[in-house]
Amino acid sequence: MKGFFGSLQGTMSVPDSHESRHDALAGRALAMLRDRVAVRTADELKRALVVAWLAGGTTVAARCVQEPGPLRNAWRRGDDKTLAELALEFTYPMMSRWFRYIKGTVGGSPADRLRTRRGWMRYLLSRHLRSGLERRLAIRIRLDSLFTNDCEANLMAEVSPGALGLVSPNSLSVAEAAALTEAHLSASRRTGRAATVIRMDVMKGAVSVSEPFMLGMRALGICGRLQRFNRHWDEIAFTPVRPTAELARLVPSRVWSLSGALRLAAALDLGMAAMLRSLGELPVPERPVAPPHL
Repeated sequence: MKGFFGSLQGTMSVPDSHESRHDALAGRALAMLRDRVAVRTADELKRALVVAWLAGGTTVAARCVQEPGPLRNAWRRGDDKTLAELALEFTYPMMSRWFRYIKGTVGGSPADRLRTRRGWMRYLLSRHLRSGLERRLAIRIRLDSLFTNDCEANLMAEVSPGALGLVSPNSLSVAEAAALTEAHLSASRRTGRAATVIRMDVMKGAVSVSEPFMLGMRALGICGRLQRFNRHWDEIAFTPVRPTAELARLVPSRVWSLSGALRLAAALDLGMAAMLRSLGELPVPERPVAPPHL
């Protein structure tokens, strides 16, 4: 992966404002990732999907380094190379949300649906990896399964930290998903009460945030924060139903916690909104879109 990111290092000129600097980094990282990943995709619809996923991932990364918390502390005044790595890390959960919620994105048997998601993840990984593709793909598939586990657990609990967590799988058009996500984000900005209630449910174990918990650990690893605690952080790929004591022992709670995972879940909602806005009025067929041939 070093070869792909090497050319991103130290190439940006950014304004003095802290927030503007991060926005500029995110925009430039998205442009570079789009040029290196999406431009190679010839089909217009498939290219638009890749760009939308990247837009979502970049939005999440920018949010994480803007908001006070463990990820911003880990990134500090990091460079565009690290931000681009974070953006790609958060691009895959955007794909998970796309295939979970949007009507017609997957179909057939469970094996067929997994084959579609796996094919797209393999395609995106192949655009920027030079080695270790199969191991990275296995991690991505496990994290995708973890997201599904979260959704199913939270459906049973009838409460979820995610904007669309209680919606039936593959039941929404792009416009419907965008409207529901924006309504959720607007309500959260106005009151903040729902987040407080959910935080208590998460701490009591009634609500699962395993996927953002693991994603946050990986993001901290990308920023170099986990090296002293667990040098093999990039090889952690098991999928508990929710964060367990065993999982929490991999990283001290002062470094990463369920509270941090809950904040990341909110950032992932912002990414999902950006992903859906990126698609705009593009007609998405109500049938699975196969990944491009490698």
